Amino acid sequence: MEDTRAYGFHSLRAGAATQSAREGVPEQHIKLHGNWRSGAVQAYIRPDTEERLRMRAIDALAPAKLFCYFLFKYPSIWPSEFILISFLQKIII
Repeated sequence: MEDTRAYGFHSLRAGAATQSAREGVPEQHIKLHGNWRSGAVQAYIRPDTEERLRMRAIDALAPAKLFCYFLFKYPSIWPSEFILISFLQKIII
């Protein structure tokens, strides 16, 4: 059996809020049940592993998206394809 001292009241609140959100319970009901009066309930709703991996993948693409934005918006500032290839190799590796 696990040591229950590792868990506190906030763990129970987060677990209840997270599971309720996953089950499709409307946020206003979660707030009412957990006695939240503000948007702080969002801090208690934890993403699952699959969602965390998806968010990391999106974050990993941010530099490439920014680079492509500037590449197409200001094509004249890039002196050669070498810079593009060099940059892409750095973010892919």
